[in-house]
Amino acid sequence: MLTGHYPPPFNAGAVRAYYMVQALRSHGHYVAVVPLVHTRNREGFFGEKVVVVGSLVSREGEGVYRRPPLYLRVIDLAYKHLWVRGRLASVVEEFSPDVVVATLPPVEAPPLGLKICRRCGCMFVVDVQDLADDYRVMERPWLSPVIKLYFRRVYDAIRRAGLVLSTTEYMAKTLYERTGNRSIVVVPNGVDNSRFTACYEKRLTRLHEVVSGDAVRAMFLGDLNYRYNAEAVMAFVRAVEWLARQGFKVVFDVIGAGVFLDKVKDQVRRLGLEGRVVLHGYLPYEKIQDIMVLTHMGIVGRPAVENKWIVDTLRLTTTEYLSCGVPLLGFGPPNSYAEYFINKHRVGVYVGSNDPAELGRAAIKVFGMLRSRGEEFVKHCRSVAEQYDWLKVMEKFAVVLEEKTM
Repeated sequence: MLTGHYPPPFNAGAVRAYYMVQALRSHGHYVAVVPLVHTRNREGFFGEKVVVVGSLVSREGEGVYRRPPLYLRVIDLAYKHLWVRGRLASVVEEFSPDVVVATLPPVEAPPLGLKICRRCGCMFVVDVQDLADDYRVMERPWLSPVIKLYFRRVYDAIRRAGLVLSTTEYMAKTLYERTGNRSIVVVPNGVDNSRFTACYEKRLTRLHEVVSGDAVRAMFLGDLNYRYNAEAVMAFVRAVEWLARQGFKVVFDVIGAGVFLDKVKDQVRRLGLEGRVVLHGYLPYEKIQDIMVLTHMGIVGRPAVENKWIVDTLRLTTTEYLSCGVPLLGFGPPNSYAEYFINKHRVGVYVGSNDPAELGRAAIKVFGMLRSRGEEFVKHCRSVAEQYDWLKVMEKFAVVLEEKTM
C-alpha cells in the first residue's frame, strides 16, 4: 500500500489506511505499507510491515503535522518521481505483491503505483479518498494550469486501475465521468464507534443537563491549517453574531489549531464575541469528548461554492459527531453529498448557503429537535454511526478485493 501519512491521527486518509490494513490483516493477507509523506515510526499495528523510502516534507511538532511550504512539496514530488521511484520499485519487487493499492492523496501515489505494477505485473488498485485536484485548484487557483497538467497522470493511472474505490456515490459518478473506469466500488469513510462509546453513554446520562440549558451550544472539530475549515468556522461565527443580536445565548466551541487560527481569532475579536466563541486550539482526544458530551450540534460546514471536492465528499468528523449521539448542522453548496447524507439519515439540518441568518435559524431548529426528541434523537444518531463502523466498511473492501483477485 502506497499512502500518505501512516499511522494516524494526522488526517482522515491516515485513519482510512489504518483500518484498511486492519481489514486485510484480519483476512490473513500480508501487507506492506509505504508512507510517502510522513511516518512517526516504522512499527505496524496488525503485523503489517512499514517501509520508509524517504520524503522531504516530514515535519511534526506537538503531535500535529505541519503542512510544508509549497516550494518544498514541489521539490519533494520531483524527488520521488526521479529518484525514489526506482528504489521503491525494487522494494516492491522484493515483496512480490499480488496487489498494489495506491491511495489518493498523496497525489504521487497513483502514478508511482501504476509504474510499479507494470514492472511487477500485479493488480493495481486506487483508493480515491478525495478529489484532490478540485481541492487544490480551489485552494490555489493561480496554480490551476500546473495542477491540471499533473493530474492528467493521476487520472490516467485511475483509468488503468483494475479496481477503484470511492468514498461516496457522488464521487464515484464524477470519477467515472473523468476516467471511464467501470470498476468503481463505493467504500465509504467510517468511524471507530468503540472510541466514542464512553462519550455516548455519558451524553445519555447527562442529557437532561444538555437539553435543559437556555444556551445554544455548537462545536467544530477540524484542522485549521486548511482554508476551507477556517472559512466554515468564520461563517458560523457570523451566525453566532446574528443569534446574539436576536437575543439568543450561544456557545460555539472551536477545536483545532493551524495557520488560520489567528485569522479566526481576529474575526472573533472584531465582532466582540470573545465570551461566545471559545477557541480551544489543539486538544487531546479525551477533552474533545468532554465538549462533545454537552454540545447540541456538530458543525460540518464548508464554503458554499460549486466545487466538486466540496460537493462530492463528506468530512470524517460527520460520523464522529454521530457516534457520540451529536446531531449535525451542515452547510455549503446546495445538492451536496453532505446534504444528501444528513437528509437521508434524518440526523440534523443542512443549509445550502453560508448566510449567517439562515445558519442561525438552522441552529435554533437543531436545538429544538434535540430538545423535543431527546434520548430518541441521540440514540438515532448513534445508530446511524454504527452503520458506518470501520470494521463493517472495510470488510466490504477486503471481500471485493478478494473477488477481484480470485
